[in-house]
Amino acid sequence: MKQIGFALLALGFQAMAQTPNKVLRFAHTVNEQHMNEIATVTRAISEVKPWADAATRTMRIEGSPEQLAAAEWVFHELDRPLDAAPPSTARVYKMPDAKNEGQVRVFHLAHSPSVQALQELATAIRAATEVRRLFTMGDARIIVVRGTEEQVAVADWLLQQLDTPQKPGFSVSRERPMSDPQGEGYLRIFYPRTVTTVQQLQEMATCTRALAEIRRLFTYNVKNAIVVRGTAERLKLAEWLLLELDQKPRTEYAASPQYVMPDIAAEGFVKVFFAPHKKSAAELQALAVEVRTTTQVRRLFTYNTPSAICVRGTANQIARAEELVAATVKKN
Repeated sequence: MKQIGFALLALGFQAMAQTPNKVLRFAHTVNEQHMNEIATVTRAISEVKPWADAATRTMRIEGSPEQLAAAEWVFHELDRPLDAAPPSTARVYKMPDAKNEGQVRVFHLAHSPSVQALQELATAIRAATEVRRLFTMGDARIIVVRGTEEQVAVADWLLQQLDTPQKPGFSVSRERPMSDPQGEGYLRIFYPRTVTTVQQLQEMATCTRALAEIRRLFTYNVKNAIVVRGTAERLKLAEWLLLELDQKPRTEYAASPQYVMPDIAAEGFVKVFFAPHKKSAAELQALAVEVRTTTQVRRLFTYNTPSAICVRGTANQIARAEELVAATVKKN
C-alpha cells in the first residue's frame, strides 16, 4: 500500500511539473491589494490559475499555452502606474474561444471621477451588451471586457459617449443595431437637459422604463445620462416621453399630445399631464392615486419636478384621466 501511495504522489508531482506555467514580475504595482486585484482579473479573463506573491512582487500562472499568452497580455496591461495617462491606441487581444467570446479589451478611463462612477459605467455596459466577462479596477479606473467582437465594439461605443468631458445634445444613437432575436438591439443614450439631481434622473428613468416596458435601461449619474436598449419602436416612445418630461416646471395646467404605440392594440395610448397647482410630492401622489383608482389604469407614474403624471392605457382610460386632472385643477 505504501508503494502505491508513493507512486500516486509521484504521479501528482509529475503532472504538476508538466503543467505549463510562467512567473510574471510586477514592474509598477507595489500595493498587495492591487496585486490581488490584477490576479483576480487575469484569472477571470484568461482562465489561468494565478498566485500573487507580494513579498517577491511576482505572480505565477498555470494553464494552456493560449491561456498563458492571454494572461501575460492582460497582466502587463494592468501592471502600470496609477497616474499614467491612458494609452492613445486601443488595447485589444484575441484569444481562441469556442463561443467566439475571445475578444479581450482593456479600457483605460480618462474622465471617471470616482470608483462609484466606474461601477455605474460597468453596470450599464454589462447590461446593454450582455457580456459575461467584465471586470473593473477602481483605483486605476480600468474596465476589462472579454466577449464577442460585437459586444466589445458596443462597449467601446458606450465609453466613447460616456467617458468624455464634452457636453452632448439631448440624445445620441448607435447607427447599427446589435444582433438580437427579439429585435431589441437598438441603443440610445439620452441626456435630459433640465435634470440637476440624481433623484430627478431616477424618476425620469423609472417612468420611461415602466411606461415603455423597456427591459434594459440604466442611468449614469455623472453625465445625467439614461442608457436604453430595446426595439426601434420602444426607443421612439422613450424619446417622446423624455422630451415631454425634460421641461422646466410649469405655472399652469397642460397636457401633452397623445402618443399611440403602433405595436400595442389596447393599452397603447400614452399621455402626460402637468398639474403645477400640486406644490408637494405628497399632493401629486394623492392625485395620481385618485386617477389610478378612478380609471383603473395599470401604468401610471409621476415625475415630481414638473408635477407630471404619466399615464398609459386604453383610449377611454386616457380620456377619463384627462377629465379628472383638468377638473381637479379647476377646483384649485
